[in-house]
Amino acid sequence: MKAKWRPILFLLPAFLFASSVVGCQAPPTIAFSPPSFSFNAQQSETNLLASTLHISNSGGGVVDWSVTDNAQWLTLSPISGSLTGEIDEATVSMELHINGMNIGNYTALITISAPGVSNAPQTVPVMLTITENPRYIYENGAIEIGGNGKPIELINNPNATNPTYAELIAFIKADFTDTNDYLAGGVGGYVCADFAEDVHNNAEAAGIRAAWVSIDFGRDDEGHACNAFEATDRGLVYIDCTGEGHLTYAEAIERFGRAALSKPTPWDTVAYIKIGNQYGRIVIAKAKTLSYSFYEECTQKWQEYDRRLSEYNEEVIQFNQEVSEYGRLLNDYNDAVEEYNSEYSEYERLMELGGPWRESAEAIAVRFWIQHLRTFEAERQYLQEQGSALETMGEELDDWETRLIEKGEAIDKLSKELGDYWFEPLGIVKDIHIHWGNS
Repeated sequence: MKAKWRPILFLLPAFLFASSVVGCQAPPTIAFSPPSFSFNAQQSETNLLASTLHISNSGGGVVDWSVTDNAQWLTLSPISGSLTGEIDEATVSMELHINGMNIGNYTALITISAPGVSNAPQTVPVMLTITENPRYIYENGAIEIGGNGKPIELINNPNATNPTYAELIAFIKADFTDTNDYLAGGVGGYVCADFAEDVHNNAEAAGIRAAWVSIDFGRDDEGHACNAFEATDRGLVYIDCTGEGHLTYAEAIERFGRAALSKPTPWDTVAYIKIGNQYGRIVIAKAKTLSYSFYEECTQKWQEYDRRLSEYNEEVIQFNQEVSEYGRLLNDYNDAVEEYNSEYSEYERLMELGGPWRESAEAIAVRFWIQHLRTFEAERQYLQEQGSALETMGEELDDWETRLIEKGEAIDKLSKELGDYWFEPLGIVKDIHIHWGNS
């Protein structure tokens, strides 16, 4: 019988081969977010804007990183560090110092560096746009500043309305901005621009629509600032509350007296502004009309007042000198009359006694002649003439005094019409810039 072939199965012991697979580690890689920055800001005294840049290691190993920038207005912190693995992240604070920056577009690059990292360095664009601040005043691209070097800031009231002229004057009388001290320069500087700023902001807060006005003069020196209002019944009104002659309020009280500076002060004025003409001011109590021709008329009257007052004072000096001379002559005349009466009375008494007394009387007459070179009769006639001349002189002085009184009264009347204060013109107006703000 033929045997049949069968496969033989060999059972081998089972062995578990544990093999370790050695993989390739991912290289360190810089990752960051966001990919760029864009900022928009208004010109402001605010010192900075802030944001953050996130840096991470999207690969393996260690990343020793550092950041730099190419803009003076950008500050980063921290500027270096180390990262290990994807879960590790660094946060870099960004500060943008925009104080004092002009209007315009600015760009910067943040550079992320990491030695030995294949995708380093990386750059992060930063874009900054500075626009006008609606509260600031711009002229020819420059910001108007006050005496302390800070921008003039107009705070407007969207509900403010145009006042009547009476309402405007009532507000100006009640507002005490004009009593602030004028201080030129320095940290606490306060000049015409600041007076106008405060009047504007106070008016808007009171519900009165106001403008800040700058004046350019036809020369190279500094300009001036005041305010404007649109009175419903009088039209455009310029108001200037800047302290007169750059005096402080305390100095003005010392010069003029407290009673003279009771509200309204002499610095509450209507300004008369016309291009090509002198910038003028009249105290509000005397500003009868707003036309520039009224200011010109007042200027002529003030010039006439100054001329008449000067002539009057000179004439008063002359009058007083004449009165003094008249008094001297009158005293000399009275002394002469008294001496004459005394000598002649004694002479007559002795003559009446007769006899030997006549000789004494004759001696008195001779002595009188030697002293005065005139006899008693001639002296009496001379004194009568002198008395008549002095009487005429006295009458003339009385008439002169009457005329001076009349002149003084006319000058006083003109003074009351014009008021106690006159402001010297500041210069020829070259241009006027009216800023109503963005109410």
